[in-house]
Amino acid sequence: MVNDDLKLLRRYASEGCELAFRELLQRHADLVYAVALRRLNGRQDLAEEVAQQVFIDLSRKAAAIPSNTILAGWLHRHALYVSATALRAEARRLNREKEAHSMTQTDQSGDTLLDQLGTDLDEALDELPAADRDALILRFLERRDLRSVGAVLGLTDDAAQKRIGRALEKLRAIFARRGYAVSTLSLGALLTQAATVNAPATFVASTTAAAGAAASATALVSTPTITGQATAPLLLMTKAKIAFLALLAVGVSTPIVLQHRNAHRLTIANQNLRDELERLRGERDALNAASEQLRANLARAQTNQNELVRLRGEVTRLRHDLVSVAQQAGNLAKSRADEPKPADPNQTRFTPYTSNARVSLDPGQTLIMGGWPSAAGKRTLALLTPTANADGNQGQVGIESVYVEVPEAVLAGPGWEAFQSASKDAAPNGVFASGQAKQFMAALEKLEGVNILAKPKIATISGNEATIKIGDTEGAGLDLILVPVVAADGRTVDLSVTNSLRVLPDRLPDR
Repeated sequence: MVNDDLKLLRRYASEGCELAFRELLQRHADLVYAVALRRLNGRQDLAEEVAQQVFIDLSRKAAAIPSNTILAGWLHRHALYVSATALRAEARRLNREKEAHSMTQTDQSGDTLLDQLGTDLDEALDELPAADRDALILRFLERRDLRSVGAVLGLTDDAAQKRIGRALEKLRAIFARRGYAVSTLSLGALLTQAATVNAPATFVASTTAAAGAAASATALVSTPTITGQATAPLLLMTKAKIAFLALLAVGVSTPIVLQHRNAHRLTIANQNLRDELERLRGERDALNAASEQLRANLARAQTNQNELVRLRGEVTRLRHDLVSVAQQAGNLAKSRADEPKPADPNQTRFTPYTSNARVSLDPGQTLIMGGWPSAAGKRTLALLTPTANADGNQGQVGIESVYVEVPEAVLAGPGWEAFQSASKDAAPNGVFASGQAKQFMAALEKLEGVNILAKPKIATISGNEATIKIGDTEGAGLDLILVPVVAADGRTVDLSVTNSLRVLPDRLPDR
């Protein structure tokens, strides 16, 4: 919509369309009234008269305004002109130069920037080039968006934004010359604040009627069809008489027009209030529904919080139970190991060796124990490697074991002396770090005289006792009783072990 204001003005000029002129009034009334109010130092009564005169002049000059005119800029400049005329008339009436001068002074005691700059704003705008002045008036004083400003000025949105920025900088320079140190950002805020002034509610209706009456009076004076004796008196009418006729027409027509406009405006206002009431009711219902949903969500959150607290307590209790079970398992294994062995009728057939151990093994660590003499010049070692949560089964423990005979010479090195004990009731033990057991076994397998007796594997539930038996249960062989417990971290295994080895006498070395 490029320069739609001029289309409405042309329609009014050619057809006398009151609706077109009323639309122009509604668009620009606030702008003109605000300019007059600033120039007249807040004199509302005088500002309303000046604003009305501006639009009366517009109605009279509608046909003569050029087609390339930005109407908002024309109205701004004409409002300055009419305001200045009103100030001079007021000064003559008061006949006091000092008061006339004080009316045009800026009130520097105001609290806001607009109060401080006062009437200088519109004079400064008038000093700008027309293109820059029109851009600022459209953007700020008429509160249009960039798209609308660009459409009126024939520019893109970006070009309109740049022109507005340059115009603000020029306006800042004008104020600087007048002694005001103000930034372009503050000027934008000042112009925005200046646009908050609205014309009185009855201004549009009364001005429309006054403009129509003035146009009618002008037409009456200038109509060429009047002939005869009435022509001369009409042509000799003074401006005062024309004004009197205009005022008379306004006085007759204004009450009727105002009454009709007021009734129409009240009808629209009532409908707007009803629409607003329906909208508020809808918002109330939506808020009530949202409130109910929020309460339901809060209730669910509280329930979930209570359940979380309960589950945390349950986990703590289970951890304590697990520790208790591990302790009981260890005590059970120890008590079984300490129980006196019943007389075995086959005892004379083999020699038993027993050892106990209780260790905590991290992932990959291996328990090594034994060193029992099992054949001439050899000793038996047991290696046990537990795995928590074996095969991905929570709570399950897998245990890999290796029983190997090694020559005593292998255990002759430093640190292995304890594994050469001849005790039948105890045996030393140690722990290989992750990977060391595999390296140890790989080294043993390369030596002569090394014999791997067995590689039994077993899986059991954490806290349950498991047993491995190899060989003749009534004679030579080995028994492994163990209780693995997965620690609270889910990785460490607390292992209680009872190892029993039965060796035939003819395989024992001479001691």
